[in-house]
Amino acid sequence: SKDGSRVYAFFNDLSAGELTLESVQPRAGSTVRLLGYSQPLQWKAEGKGVKITIPKALQIVENQPCRYMWGVVIQNRTIL
Repeated sequence: SKDGSRVYAFFNDLSAGELTLESVQPRAGSTVRLLGYSQPLQWKAEGKGVKITIPKALQIVENQPCRYMWGVVIQNRTIL
């Protein structure tokens, strides 16, 4: 985002159960959300990046908020 408080990332596959971003590392207390899904996602810092866990229910196509592309927003993070 323009003010640096959010980072958006987009993916075309949720079936693996986790997403990895290698150049973004959220600060402790940051929130990671999947656009179109009401609950925050679990995440953990890994190296200079972050690994985001996709809930099992969202790994099933019928439960996903859309069919082709998914976006996550990370709020209050540090970009490396």
